[in-house]
Amino acid sequence: MKKAVKILSLFVLMATMLPFTSCSKENKIVGKWQLVSMVFYYGEQSYDMTDWVDDVLVLEFKADGTYYESDEYLGTYEYSGDKLKFIDEEGDVEEVTVTQLTNTKMVLEVSDYDEEDDMTYLEVMEFKRI
Repeated sequence: MKKAVKILSLFVLMATMLPFTSCSKENKIVGKWQLVSMVFYYGEQSYDMTDWVDDVLVLEFKADGTYYESDEYLGTYEYSGDKLKFIDEEGDVEEVTVTQLTNTKMVLEVSDYDEEDDMTYLEVMEFKRI
């Protein structure tokens, strides 16, 4: 009888945890995100590019794997680990690193190497959920 109660207690505990485990980090990205800052690092220099964005940049990630920029369909996305891949309608892929993702904040980084200048650049974009 005690064993049955322990098993039942374990089952109840696992069942109560399901809502928390089903909300994976992949689902955290779903929603609308507004750009709040964009900083470009090139070698030792940094440039705040936030004011250079013409309009308010809003990205929307849908649960069906599609993404939009300011309500315009752009393609699909894949989010796994800390990598976020954007796949446009032509099949071109751009991969960014998600360095922070909470319910209210998302930080994306893109880096590349410039062979001509022998330097790596880094672009850091911070978004808030709206």
